[in-house]
Amino acid sequence: MGVTNRITPFPGHGMLIGPETHSLGKGAGGKDLLLRSRDDYKLWHSIIVATKQGRIWQSPEAARVYVNYGRMVADCFWCKKGMLTRPDWAFAGCIECGAFYEGDKLIFPSDPRIFEALLARPDRVNQHWDHLQTADDLIYENKEILKL
Repeated sequence: MGVTNRITPFPGHGMLIGPETHSLGKGAGGKDLLLRSRDDYKLWHSIIVATKQGRIWQSPEAARVYVNYGRMVADCFWCKKGMLTRPDWAFAGCIECGAFYEGDKLIFPSDPRIFEALLARPDRVNQHWDHLQTADDLIYENKEILKL
C-alpha cells in the first residue's frame, strides 16, 4: 500500500515517536494521561495555547514533516516551532503561535521505504530524515551505520 499525503499510515509508523508522548496531566494514581488520539491532541493543543492566553487558528500554509531522533516533526510555517505529528492523526498544533495544521496542510513523506530504512536503525540517535534525502540515500547510509 502506498502512502498518501493524507491520513494513510505507512507500515511501522507507530514505531516512530509522535504526539502520543504528550500528557494531558495526571490521572488517578498520579499516572500521566498520554494522548491516545487526534482528539486528545487537539484538546492538549487548545489547553496549552489557552494557558498562554493565545488563540487557536488554522494555518493556510503547509508544514513539511521530517524525522528527528525517531520523532515525526513538522516546523510551524509561521514561528518555526517544532510540532510532533503522526500520519494517521494528520494534525499538528503549534503551542507557540497557536496555529494548527490538518490533512493536506501536513506534507508527509510519500515513500514508505524511508521509514523502513529508518526503522532498520535500532538507535534513535540515527533515525533522521528530511525531504532532501531519498529512500535510496537512507539505504546507502544504513550500509555504513549498520555495517552491512
